[in-house]
Amino acid sequence: MGFFDSRRNDQLKRITALASDDLIRVQDVSDTTESTKGTSKSITVSNYLGNALSTLTGDDTSPDLDGYNKNILCAADNTSPITITSFTNATEGMAYTFVGVDSTNYTRFNIAGALLVSEDVALGAGDTISVLVSSGSLVETSRTIYNKNVTIAADATTFDGAIGTVFTTSANAGLTGITDIDNPRVGAVYTLIGGSDTNASTIADSGNFSLSGAFSAQANNIVSLKVYADNNYLELSRSINHV
Repeated sequence: MGFFDSRRNDQLKRITALASDDLIRVQDVSDTTESTKGTSKSITVSNYLGNALSTLTGDDTSPDLDGYNKNILCAADNTSPITITSFTNATEGMAYTFVGVDSTNYTRFNIAGALLVSEDVALGAGDTISVLVSSGSLVETSRTIYNKNVTIAADATTFDGAIGTVFTTSANAGLTGITDIDNPRVGAVYTLIGGSDTNASTIADSGNFSLSGAFSAQANNIVSLKVYADNNYLELSRSINHV
């Protein structure tokens, strides 16, 4: 089955965030029958993605792009978060778009070697980054990172600022203080939402955080933090909604 290229990147950003067995409607441009051509058909998300893109090997931190016959590559099937710093056998002049499908076992692209991105980025579900192969380097041309709500793992004392801007805490096994933001983006505003009263995560007005006072992320409490520099996070506002 073939599909229109028009608005394909925009469609992929939405489609990859759906469940694999969800149905979507697409137009089949391979149908040349006069009475049916141009009509849309329902197919599953997994079927669409199988036709629209190739999937990188899971947990591969230096992918070999030789043999991929599609220029949209799905970063999927990792068993844990990975960091890609290089590629091999990228075709000169080729444009690739990498699509994230997992906000937990995400794929991160770091500035290193021949990977020329504007800043480090982690692809969660629906996120994309596009690159052009130029003089042996992969040069970023665009990216789309959604302001998705990311759940912070239980008992975590940091959260990863590269994979979202809104974070919700989890129930913890014991007293848990958040002490830092990993991979913060300077100028970004992060919103932290309390997700549980069970050993609720806390942030002290000290160290890397400049707050109006200690913050407890009990259920529904919210604090917004602006990144002025790595290890320099200033409270912009808070809302205490816990009852």
